[in-house]
Amino acid sequence: MWLLLAILPLALLLGGISMTVSRLSVPALGNANRITLEAANEATLFHLYREAVAGFLDSNPGYGGSIPVSSLALPPGTVIPSTFGNTVSGGVAWAWIAPSASLVWSPDAVTGPEFARSFGSLLVGVNKNGTFDSPSGISVSIGVPSFVPNGAIVSFWEV
Repeated sequence: MWLLLAILPLALLLGGISMTVSRLSVPALGNANRITLEAANEATLFHLYREAVAGFLDSNPGYGGSIPVSSLALPPGTVIPSTFGNTVSGGVAWAWIAPSASLVWSPDAVTGPEFARSFGSLLVGVNKNGTFDSPSGISVSIGVPSFVPNGAIVSFWEV
């Protein structure tokens, strides 16, 4: 009995320490998961956005300039972030997510899921100093117009 009373405080102390350690690690895991989910959500939203831009260009082949979000066929309630942009120039629609200091994920975190959603499309990549860089690793040697911000996740569609 005395032995049990001597072990009980030690067990409570060690149990409290392990609970404290486990509570300290949970926010770090939560933050990593949150960033992954935000990037996946951004990839899904960009997929919808770029498809709507391409659909608009298919319906309006002579259009030139920026397409207003209100003219895009997006699901009701879709909110497009201010970092998203598009321009139609020379029969090619360019859609992008501009880099921003407020974004917590890297372009690769978005292009990976978007690349998977688009079934390995070579039309999604990153503007690296005016050159289209595909996540497939295949060199596509496509120049990106200067109106697309450097470092932006970019997609294009040609009529």
